[in-house]
Amino acid sequence: MAGGTGTFMGDTSECFTVLAQRHPKEVIGPLLAEFCGVTDDTVRRWLNQGKMPVGEGLLKLRTFLHLAGYTVDELVAVPRTVRDLIQVVGLGVRTPEQVREYLGYENIQDVYRVLIRGEGIMSTKRHKVDGILGETEDELKRRRAGWQARIEDSLGIATTTPATATPSVLVVAPTTVGVSNEPLVVEHLIAALSAVLDNGNQGRGPNGTAPKPLPERRVKAIREYVDEQQLNRLCAQLEMLR
Repeated sequence: MAGGTGTFMGDTSECFTVLAQRHPKEVIGPLLAEFCGVTDDTVRRWLNQGKMPVGEGLLKLRTFLHLAGYTVDELVAVPRTVRDLIQVVGLGVRTPEQVREYLGYENIQDVYRVLIRGEGIMSTKRHKVDGILGETEDELKRRRAGWQARIEDSLGIATTTPATATPSVLVVAPTTVGVSNEPLVVEHLIAALSAVLDNGNQGRGPNGTAPKPLPERRVKAIREYVDEQQLNRLCAQLEMLR
């Protein structure tokens, strides 16, 4: 999908493809090269040959896409603490090797297993994750704000990242509803959000028929945006439309 600056949800490869379609490569290339700490030639290979980075480079690319306003499935699918730790690496606050040493892993692949593949953190490591996030909190906020401003300015966009996005379409005051209504509302919300996020290409059948089944990763991602208050408001809206 080319053109436009609206929110896009997909995996890393899909988001990167849309980024390349929406913005000139001569603009993306130098900015992404600086952000990822690689050469312009490396970024050109990513853009022109479809070769995705690995390891630290992949974490940095996902962080860049997030700051550019993309909802990256692999980031949304992991717990918030892991997302924050990914940004610690993605924004260069700590290197993967420093994270490995701090958490006490023997092999760097154990770090990538958690940060790239989304496998769970060992229970004995969780307090150490909290520790490194506490130590890096201020620097992470500073770098995040600085880079997001640069990305917005360079790409000519105004982003609100998923971590700070505030729904603006739910205007009915909260009310109490039965739990039995919630699954139906959630499924309608998932379909509607998916259609909006993909500019109407997903989440519906032909001629406005029932929504198509959505990939499980997308369902999990969109459920991140649903809380009890939102469900109550949506149920109230549905009652008013009956």
